[in-house]
Amino acid sequence: LVLQVLNGLLWVWPDASPAGAAAAASAAAAVIPELDQPDEWEPRTDWFMRDMPISMETVVENVTDPCHANFTHHKVQGSRTAEKGTAIRPLTAPSPAGFMMEQDSGRFKATFEFQAPCFLKYEFPVFGRVMAVYIVPTDKGHCRMITRFIKNRKTYTRRPGLMGIVLKVMELVEANRVLEHVLMRNKVLDGDNHILHVQERQLLAEGVSSWQKNYYMPGTSDTGVAAWRSWLTKYGAAMPLLPKTLDDLPPLMDRRETLDRYHQHTKHCPDCMKALKRIDTALPVTWAATAAAILVAGVSAASGTPLLSANVGGAVAAAAVLALMHRGLKQFRQLFFFTDYVHADVA
Repeated sequence: LVLQVLNGLLWVWPDASPAGAAAAASAAAAVIPELDQPDEWEPRTDWFMRDMPISMETVVENVTDPCHANFTHHKVQGSRTAEKGTAIRPLTAPSPAGFMMEQDSGRFKATFEFQAPCFLKYEFPVFGRVMAVYIVPTDKGHCRMITRFIKNRKTYTRRPGLMGIVLKVMELVEANRVLEHVLMRNKVLDGDNHILHVQERQLLAEGVSSWQKNYYMPGTSDTGVAAWRSWLTKYGAAMPLLPKTLDDLPPLMDRRETLDRYHQHTKHCPDCMKALKRIDTALPVTWAATAAAILVAGVSAASGTPLLSANVGGAVAAAAVLALMHRGLKQFRQLFFFTDYVHADVA
């Protein structure tokens, strides 16, 4: 194999022959150019990854449809009432190298591009922010998403008022990798994983080209999806690990499987695993401390100490605080494993 490290990621050319080495040397990797411009750009976050029980083609289609965010990620990364009809127009037509689009939501403009075979980049000039996404097929019906955010040192938006406070809180969360992963990135992908897992099976049940008759795309907001499907048909059909029939996909999973954060992310993430081990160490300590505080309060009361005294009251208060800490740690621990997400339950 031909290996190299670029932008902090390991790149593999799966051909160890002399011809493969020559091809790898002549091929330009789809890297993030902003990361090579430290005077103007800096990473907003580190890399985040999650294995998704969905085919690469379905996830790329989802990312090339920016309008989905207000619906699939309602109250997480958008709002159903915010989508008023996003206009998308091509800046470059699909070619073997990919394509580029411009979107106008009425509130802000952005561009997004697909670089073959698996890289997508959104640029939001008004926010001074770039979102980079790699979607790598790992098996039929499975892919790995690797994503990162970069900000412009000069144009990164500092908003006044309530929105400024919200953005500042987001910055603080993003500055901590564990909080970013469990409270932001995984929460967003929970909204995609199950619905896309089911969707692609319904589509393939009618054939690999059934999207042409089953997708109703009358508006310009569908231009990105149409471009991706056009590119895939003309230039990407021979890519490995793309399912051709429903039988190529693994069996249908339930939500607990499709939203399994532990096996899809946590066990692969050194930051989340370190946090999880610390929580597992702290849980019995807080439980024992709670029991000890209750015991102290009980012994003090039994020995005749007034119930409203500082000794008894302090022990009871300590027990209550420790019990709440124990409960909070248990609830936070669950975020590393599974959090259910039902779109219909998000009002």
